[in-house]
Amino acid sequence: MKKFQQMNLMEDQNGKQITVEQFAKEYFNGEELEVWKNDVYQVIKRTFRSPELSGEVVHLAIRRLDDEPVQDEDDFQEIKVQLIGKENERAELHPEKSRRIDSNNQYHLWVLTTLK
Repeated sequence: MKKFQQMNLMEDQNGKQITVEQFAKEYFNGEELEVWKNDVYQVIKRTFRSPELSGEVVHLAIRRLDDEPVQDEDDFQEIKVQLIGKENERAELHPEKSRRIDSNNQYHLWVLTTLK
């Protein structure tokens, strides 16, 4: 897997090129986010401050560029290492069936980081 590069432009759901800032305004109510891309994956990274937990919670929304399912769990680990660091735990949330939204093989990882 190649290294991720931070993107300033991306495609919206209609295939139109827009800035990451425009994407954040349109789909995430203007939340601050980062978009990372390599030869296989695109990752949307959002960070939430959590004083109660003495750290941050990072949400990684991951999808393959070809929209195929992820077949290798090691890919999730490598994405986490590249974008957050190797000394952090990650979790994947599987919602109950009534709340599940099929989003073209998009995966959601949550990572708790500690502030130093």
